[in-house]
Amino acid sequence: MVQELRQQFCIYLISESSTVLALEEEIASCGYQLTNFVDSEEVWHQLSTQPPHVVVLDTSIFKSSEESQAFEARKYIDALHKKSPETLVIALVSQSDHGLQLEDSVYDFQLRSMARAKILVKSIDRACEKLSYLYRIEQLVERIDQVSSASTSKSNGSTVQVANDLKDQVDKLTRLPSHSLLDNHSVAALHHRWIDLLQKSNGGLTSLFSFLDFCGKEIGNKNVLFFKSIRKPSSLAVSQTSGMDIEKLRGVGFHLPIQISSQHDAEKINLSIEKLKDFLVDALKVSQSEVFPFFNKEDFEGFIVVCNDFSSVQEHDIFLSCLGMLNLFVEYKNAVFERDKNRTLSSTTQLLMREPFYRRAKEEIARARRLQLPVSLISLSIDQFESYKRRLGEGFARKIQKIAAEVLQKTSRVEDTLSDLGHGEFAILLPHTDQQGAKLKAEKIRRIIESVKIHQLNSVENAGITVSLGLSEYPSACSGVDSLIKSAEDSLFFIQKQGGNQVCLASPVASFKPDFRTNNGVTL
Repeated sequence: MVQELRQQFCIYLISESSTVLALEEEIASCGYQLTNFVDSEEVWHQLSTQPPHVVVLDTSIFKSSEESQAFEARKYIDALHKKSPETLVIALVSQSDHGLQLEDSVYDFQLRSMARAKILVKSIDRACEKLSYLYRIEQLVERIDQVSSASTSKSNGSTVQVANDLKDQVDKLTRLPSHSLLDNHSVAALHHRWIDLLQKSNGGLTSLFSFLDFCGKEIGNKNVLFFKSIRKPSSLAVSQTSGMDIEKLRGVGFHLPIQISSQHDAEKINLSIEKLKDFLVDALKVSQSEVFPFFNKEDFEGFIVVCNDFSSVQEHDIFLSCLGMLNLFVEYKNAVFERDKNRTLSSTTQLLMREPFYRRAKEEIARARRLQLPVSLISLSIDQFESYKRRLGEGFARKIQKIAAEVLQKTSRVEDTLSDLGHGEFAILLPHTDQQGAKLKAEKIRRIIESVKIHQLNSVENAGITVSLGLSEYPSACSGVDSLIKSAEDSLFFIQKQGGNQVCLASPVASFKPDFRTNNGVTL
């Protein structure tokens, strides 16, 4: 990719060393717009007319002792970044210690004595590839703003076109080659793999969980926690991890008497981060951590916590750029969701309809298979729904559908997926939940709905409604999404024939062999 874009990037080479200047012709022959300066002060005159994307700075240009060169270079780079903050600097130093002193100011550094055109071009390529990604992200942010604005306007046709154009751009990023001039561990290759993973997620927390997995496997084997915000009572609790045992940490948390209402509550966010870091030290013995807030649809969802140090500035940059892509993608998905919600959500209950729910179930089964964790499905039906509809009318039928939907929403986790299948039937998809956990949840739902008093029913009809629930689990009772849905529905039909108002578990046939065995189910 970089070979095609080199002519678009302006490079400054600041050096008076004959060894370094000998590399100029070879670097320029690669296609870059290269300007050489033998006096560091001459740079300021050209900076305003043609600011550089990358500066290759030979620290020996500063006429001072070797011990002072790093200090002089840092001052120069700070002044450069004030005038051109997006410029990346590659330093040529006499000793590796000097490079380490500049590590937080430069993109990369190389030993002057080891400088070779091929190696230097690779470093410049990597810097330009990073800038290319940042520019693409900025363009996507602008397009997202357009989608968000359009989604609130009356021009639905233009909204569809803008959102589809935006998705096409993200698709193009996905189709970029999975390697560049660099090896497979390069910044570019990591970004390619991360964008590919994002494209397979649904936005929101599913994209966040993909990010946690990616950090654990690709970015320095990081130990990462997600502390989920729980609003009532206000608290933070671990809901997902990467590189750590989730079963030992799930639910670990503390009371947080601070309500963060938006991304603009900087003071509250900073105070919450301080309290979270204190908790990490006291309870989990994590002395070094970085904490990042995560928002979805303007709502505060929780904090991402990196529990070990970054090994380099570059690794930190990679993490931040991937996190930026995550936030961007979540915004994009939310904008598209707003555009499409009339096609995906029930107008009565605002829950997913059958087709998008089926797609989500397929994705969860694939994820469960990859992580080797169970996923359960509950099929629910309002008992005598058609009879109520005939006797008491459409209005009452919608009313009891809304009551059931409200109970499901209040008793579900954020990672659960709810669906209104129509005709008084619902489905609840429970990731990381085994059959016993699903049974407990189903029974809880059944009891709560049964206890709701409905004014329009008379006392003879017990002033309430009841529901029947059938459930199944992958992998212990079925082999895929279709058999998961069928076995849950078969259990529901069976219990309805027995009079309803009960919970029924699916049982596999005697010859059934599960894809894998696990004891890691979550019971709620």
